Amino acid sequence: MTTFPGTWAVVAVLMGLAVSPPVLAQGVPSRPHRAAAPVLTDEIPISEIPNYRDFMREIVIALSAYAKGRDPAFAVLVHGSSELFAKSQREAQLEDLKDPEGLDKIHRTPQGTLMSRFAHAVDGLVLDGHTCGAEAEAEATAQQAEHAAASKAEAEAAKADEADEAAKKPVPVKKPIHLPKPTAANRISRLEPLPPSIEADDAPPPPPLPPPSAAEPPAAEKLPDIAMLHAAMGAVAQAARDRTAALRKSKHDQLATVKNEGIRLMAIEHCHSDAQAAHAVARNEAEHIMTFADADPTGALDRIPKARPWGENSLTIHALRESRNMLVLLDAHNYPPRLEYVTKVGSNNYDLLIIDGLNPGQPPLSKGEIYDLHFKRLGAKRLVMARLDLGQARDYLYYWKNEWRPGAPKWLDSPIPNTPGAVAVRYWDEEWKKIIGDSFKGLMDLGVDGIMLDGIDAYRLFESRTPLE
Repeated sequence: MTTFPGTWAVVAVLMGLAVSPPVLAQGVPSRPHRAAAPVLTDEIPISEIPNYRDFMREIVIALSAYAKGRDPAFAVLVHGSSELFAKSQREAQLEDLKDPEGLDKIHRTPQGTLMSRFAHAVDGLVLDGHTCGAEAEAEATAQQAEHAAASKAEAEAAKADEADEAAKKPVPVKKPIHLPKPTAANRISRLEPLPPSIEADDAPPPPPLPPPSAAEPPAAEKLPDIAMLHAAMGAVAQAARDRTAALRKSKHDQLATVKNEGIRLMAIEHCHSDAQAAHAVARNEAEHIMTFADADPTGALDRIPKARPWGENSLTIHALRESRNMLVLLDAHNYPPRLEYVTKVGSNNYDLLIIDGLNPGQPPLSKGEIYDLHFKRLGAKRLVMARLDLGQARDYLYYWKNEWRPGAPKWLDSPIPNTPGAVAVRYWDEEWKKIIGDSFKGLMDLGVDGIMLDGIDAYRLFESRTPLE
């Protein structure tokens, strides 16, 4: 396995061991030793289900502590999973199930409590689809459902009003037909026989109207059912409004908590058109969210947009908070020659570049190439950051061994659907944490200004396998 030199220090931080160099000892928070997570099986007793979210938080905290020890200005970003910033309902429920008698309740924090150690370890949160993504579309769908339910309720109300008016009108009764007495003068033809004599006063009464059937009650009796339907449709409309409001509030509260901790908000938007992408950038900017938006339906992050960056400027960028725009390019296969890649990526005026520093399928970028990327086309300096995945192993990266496959080693869990070469990992395993420490240190040595930690939502896979109900 290829390794970067000097890995032992960051690995020691990840494993919770003592770190002898003073530069690493500074700023590393003390925490109790955590036992290794149990091997996942189909059924795990409640008492043995670990807190998978906390495992991920601890990895981020350890990596950040190491980075800040080397360079206090180094930026640590997390991609997605804003829910890690607060104690979740599942975490609170798991504590209750493990301590049903509440013996340790006095030492617990309530659901929604800010996870301050994690928040203090993070400099930026990168959102997915804040305006154009699945969550935003879900909100739009909820709004459409709300309008549709309201329209249907109004239509049913109109029908009920019509039925009410119809019920108030008297039912018309058919009058008997009175035929004149036949005479010779009104015969049609002298050869035609006279019709039977019908005296007007002797006309038979009209036949009675058939009684209403059980399947078709009178309109007056239908009114209560229509009123009930009207009320039900109103309830559906209100429920849609409540869901939409709850979605907005939950999202707003999460992001407000992150903002209050001084964490920079960023977003990656995959929109349906260039116009929608421009709208997403403007809307997010109004919320102080720095955005990279494209109109690529694949969402591959493998190309540089032709349009110039929003808020393009000639300023020198020293820190993340100064950046106004960013380019996220995590797949370099469209720029195969190494010189073309560095030239294309460097020939723009984005304030921040986020790339895959391990450069999948090719040797990692050199320190000199990373240095060249630090300059905008106008000549001013900018920031360059690298992506590192904590939740997936890739069979084309430097650490992969030919004999590896899911289940061997044991921390390689299962293939990721629709992502060739990617395997979910049991990220709490010490061997995997050693690989992560190796990669993190190597990227810092290349001279990047920060690292975006990807795949931190890996806990969702293991939580789905261990339901608490």
